[in-house]
Amino acid sequence: MFVLYAPETDVFDEEEMRLLIEMADDISFALDHIQKEERLNYLAYFDAITGLPNRALFQDRVEQRIGAAHRDQTVFSVIMLDLERFGSINESLGR
Repeated sequence: MFVLYAPETDVFDEEEMRLLIEMADDISFALDHIQKEERLNYLAYFDAITGLPNRALFQDRVEQRIGAAHRDQTVFSVIMLDLERFGSINESLGR
């Protein structure tokens, strides 16, 4: 909410009102843009239907862990499981 107060009436002339309305529109546009950007950032790493992490998030986390293991000179491993008939779930719901 954007509220301006003046003790007298008719303090703002036509041009000032036009500028205030334009400023409110710009703020509304910016907030809408921020909300959409947050949604896009979320969808880059999570499935829109299930909300589960997607392959991009998995790869990002694995890369981070590999980098940390390399830096710390520790061992790191990844276990991949291949479940039978899981392909049908992927085909119907997506990866």
